[in-house]
Formats: sequence, structure tokens, C-alpha cells
Amino acid sequence: MIKSKNVQPTVNATQFREKCTQQRSCYLAQQEQPKEVQGAMTEKERRETTICHLKSADALNRIRGMRLRHQHIRTQEINLMIACQLTAQSALRLELLLPVKETKLCVRDSLNTMERKRVEALLDNSCECLDRR
Repeated sequence: MIKSKNVQPTVNATQFREKCTQQRSCYLAQQEQPKEVQGAMTEKERRETTICHLKSADALNRIRGMRLRHQHIRTQEINLMIACQLTAQSALRLELLLPVKETKLCVRDSLNTMERKRVEALLDNSCECLDRR
């Protein structure tokens, strides 16, 4: 009689309770679960991973907000220290020693095409006037 390696002898409830927790977990891990339980576990695992992703995204957003708040407060304090200097020379020295984080300016073109052509024409005319001199 050939025995396969994966076949476990059946254990009744009393024998199962007598085993230590490690033996119980090994026994349960080697048993196949019914398909309904497998489907429910995958749905449960999917829900848990979704919750984990949401929690991690929330934590990253909180950290990003705290970092931005800290940088903004630091910039305000440095600007206040520079503004409170008695002389312009000491303000410049302090500004060079403590670099303020530059705020990014979003430069957008406020002119439409008609206005842009008009401005370019005026600039061309002013350049011609300067050339004549």
C-alpha cells in the first residue's frame, strides 16, 4: 500500500484539543478548505488590503501636510528675523546665511493672441525708434 505524503490521518475533536497550538496550526494549514471558505477569505483579504492601502495613503498625506506646515512656519520665522534686522547690511548677511525656501511662482500668459500681437507691434515700433537715434 503506497501512502502519499500529503495525506493526513483524520483526527477527532478530543485528539485535536490535546495537541499543542503549534501542532494544531500545522494540521489546519495542511488541510484543504472548502471553496466557499476560500472565496470568503479572498474577499476578506481583498477588503483588508484595501483598508491597508487607504490607511497608508492617509498616513502619507498627514506626513506631507505636517512637512509643508513645518516648512511654511520656518520660512515665516526666517523672513521675520530678516525683516527685524536694524540695518539692511545685517539683513542681507542673515538672508545669505539662512536661505529662505523660494516659493514657486506660477507665471501664466495673461495675454490673448490679439493683445500679444499688439504688444509685439508696440515693442517693434519702440525698437525702430531707438535704432533711429
